[in-house]
Amino acid sequence: MMHHAMWFAEVQQHLGKEKAFQALNEVYKISYDVQIKRLSKTLGFELKDGIPAPLLDLPEEKLNNLRENVCC
Repeated sequence: MMHHAMWFAEVQQHLGKEKAFQALNEVYKISYDVQIKRLSKTLGFELKDGIPAPLLDLPEEKLNNLRENVCC
C-alpha cells in the first residue's frame, strides 16, 4: 500500500492530480489482471471474466458474510 501511495504522490507532483488519477486507474486494471491470473494458477481456481469462479457460485448468505469479514 505504501508503494502505491508514494508512487501516486510522485506522479501527482509531476503530472497533476487529474492525470495521476487517470494513470492510477490504468495501472490498477493491468495490475489486477496480472495478480488475479497468478493467484488463479497458484491456487487452482478458474476465472470467469476476471472474477474467481468460486466466488460467483457462492450462495448469497456466504457472499454477504465474506463481504463483511473482508471489509472490516
